[in-house]
Amino acid sequence: MSRAETISDSPEARSSADLLNDWLPWLLTAAVAFVLLYKLGSVALFEPDEGRNAEKAREILLLNDWITPHENFYPVLDKPIFFYWLIALFYQLFGVSEWTARLPSLLSALGCVFLIYRFSRVYWGRWVALWSALILVTSVEFFILARTVIFDVPLTFCETVALLAFYEAEQSENRRRRAALCLAMYLALGAGTLIKGLVALVIPGIVFFLFILLRRRWQILRRIYLIPGAGVFLAVVLPWYLQAEARNPGYLNYYLWAEHFGRYTTASFDRSEPWYYFIGVALVGFFPWTLVLPWIIKNLWRRSWDDKTVYLVLWVSVPLLFFSASNSKLPHYILPIFPAVAILAGATVVGLCEKSAAKLRIALSLIWVVQTGNGLYLLLGSFYPRLLAHQIRDRFIGMADLLWVYAIGSLVILGYMATRSIHDARVRPSPSGRCSAPSV
Repeated sequence: MSRAETISDSPEARSSADLLNDWLPWLLTAAVAFVLLYKLGSVALFEPDEGRNAEKAREILLLNDWITPHENFYPVLDKPIFFYWLIALFYQLFGVSEWTARLPSLLSALGCVFLIYRFSRVYWGRWVALWSALILVTSVEFFILARTVIFDVPLTFCETVALLAFYEAEQSENRRRRAALCLAMYLALGAGTLIKGLVALVIPGIVFFLFILLRRRWQILRRIYLIPGAGVFLAVVLPWYLQAEARNPGYLNYYLWAEHFGRYTTASFDRSEPWYYFIGVALVGFFPWTLVLPWIIKNLWRRSWDDKTVYLVLWVSVPLLFFSASNSKLPHYILPIFPAVAILAGATVVGLCEKSAAKLRIALSLIWVVQTGNGLYLLLGSFYPRLLAHQIRDRFIGMADLLWVYAIGSLVILGYMATRSIHDARVRPSPSGRCSAPSV
C-alpha cells in the first residue's frame, strides 16, 4: 500500500478533510441557494421585460382572469399564460413584490442545477456532478437570468426535465420506471408549451429525432409510449389554448402564425442579427467557463462518442443552429443549452484532473485570474462609476453587493473543489494504477 493510500485511509484524515468532502454536496447546495437568493428583491424590476411580466401576473389577480393575460388592462396574447400563473400564485402566497415575481425563475434554476447534478452523478460520477452543478450556476448568463422575471428559465427547466427523462427512459429496462420517466417527459413538454409555445416541443423533438436517427434506435418509439404520451401532452396544453381562443376569437391563428412562423421567418419584430450572433452570446454567457471550451472541444475531438456524448452534443447544437437560422434573435433564447454545456465542462474538468493536474491548474488558473480581475474592476467601479461600461453602470448600483457575493463565493468554492479534485486524483488511483478520465 502506498503512502498516499495510507494517509487517505487514516482516522485523522477521515475526521477532517474527507468528512468535509462527504458534506461537499450539501455545502455546495447551501452556497448555491444563498448566492441565488441573496437580496433577490432588493433591485427594482428591470425594464421592459421584468416589469411587463410582473404586471401581467398582478393583473390576473386584479381582474380575476386566469385565461387572458392583460397589460395595462388590455388583452396581450403574445405569450401563453402559465408563467404568469406561477408568478400570480406566489403573489397570493407571499404578496406582490420584486422578490415573489422572481421566485419562479429562481426555483426553476435550482431545479436545473439539481437535475444535472443527479444525471451526472448517475452517468459520470460524484465529481463530475459537483463540477457540473458549480459550472452551471456560476455561468454568468444562467446566474443573471435565474434572478430575472423571464420565461426562459422555467422553459429551460421544462426542457431539461424532458431531455433527461427521454434519455433515461431510453436507457432503462425497468418498465415502471420507464413509464414514470415518459410521463414526466410529456408533462414537461406540455408545461413548456404553456410557458413559451411550440418551441418547447420543437427543440426537444428535434433532439429526440436526431438521436434516434444517428444511433439507429427506431425501437425507442415503441418504448416511450408515443400515443398515450401525445394524449398526456394534449390534455395539458389544449384546455387553456381552447379557452383562450373561445374568449379571444382569432387568437390561435395569430399566435401560431404571427408569433411563431412570422417571428422566425421575417424581420418584422426588429430583432435581426447575423447568423453567428448566438456563438458570441454563448461565449459571453458561459463566462468564465468559456476558458475551458478549448479543452472541451479537444476532449470531444479525441474520444469515441458514446450515447450520452452524442445526446449532449445534440442538446447543445440543435438550439444553436435552430435559433441561428431565425430572423428574430435575443440572448436568452439559447439558455436551454447551458445544462448540457455544464455537464460537458464538468466531465472535462474531472478528466483533466485525473489525466493531468498541471493542465487542470492552467485551466482553473485562467478562470481564477479573470474572476479576480472582474472583482477588481467592479471594486474600482463602485468608487469611480465612470470606469464602468455604460451598459452596466446604472444597474450596477443596486447589484454591487450581489456581484461581490457571486464573485467571492464562486472563487472560494472553485478553489476548494479544485484542491479536493487534485487530491483525490492523486491518492485514489484506478485498479490499473493510473487515473482514468470519464468518457465525455
